[in-house]
Amino acid sequence: MSINSQGPLFLYKEIIYNESQLCNFYSKCLKFWKGQRSPEGVDIEEAWKCQNCDFESVCEWRLKKAEECRQKNIMKNNLKGN
Repeated sequence: MSINSQGPLFLYKEIIYNESQLCNFYSKCLKFWKGQRSPEGVDIEEAWKCQNCDFESVCEWRLKKAEECRQKNIMKNNLKGN
């Protein structure tokens, strides 16, 4: 499956043909593009991709993950200090 619109390829995903899975995947993509669902961040192991993303500076997912990390560090430092 390839997704593009008058420009470079946006997404390429290999899918073993299963009609219901394909319809679910396509439906999920369409909901995003129609503004019917929020964007989803990548798995944390894939966060390195964010450095090349055009939306890095306004990404709510990235900001949320950074805040979670900051809170964990504060808790860790508080435990060390006790």
